[in-house]
Amino acid sequence: MKRALTSELIDALARAPSIVIPLARQAPAETRRRRPPSGKWSIHEHVVHLADVDGLMTRRLDLILSEPDPLIRSYDPGRDEPGNRLLDLDFDDALERYAGYRGGLIERLRALTAVEWRKPARHEEYNSYSVFTMFRHVALHDFQHAYRIEELLLRQDWPAPFEPELE
Repeated sequence: MKRALTSELIDALARAPSIVIPLARQAPAETRRRRPPSGKWSIHEHVVHLADVDGLMTRRLDLILSEPDPLIRSYDPGRDEPGNRLLDLDFDDALERYAGYRGGLIERLRALTAVEWRKPARHEEYNSYSVFTMFRHVALHDFQHAYRIEELLLRQDWPAPFEPELE
């Protein structure tokens, strides 16, 4: 595996909280828990989910690196979690957990060897899976949720978000 690919991926993973957290903090308190008419997730739920995912990925990383033929079970929060669990957790705590978990995860990823990055696993849903694939998925996942947060922030029928603090 080219070191440049893994370095770029680690950089994207490291940057994500610095984009997601200020974005989520732009939401007025009265709209953070509000779901759109579609019933899809609120900003609050997206934030808490992002904080939860790093713990899941750390456990998956442990499994892949420690087992000879690891099987990764699919995770679907709509299927695997009680309906309002994400709303029961604290927004600010979730943002802190997201940043903290990500920092620890980045340190760990920086220490992986090329062989560890390529270590394969079987996944219930995918035809190919490795440590690299898993964390590329996490990077894309971060920005998918950031985009959903942005869509909610900018809804025409909701209060405008706070202006971001630009430097």
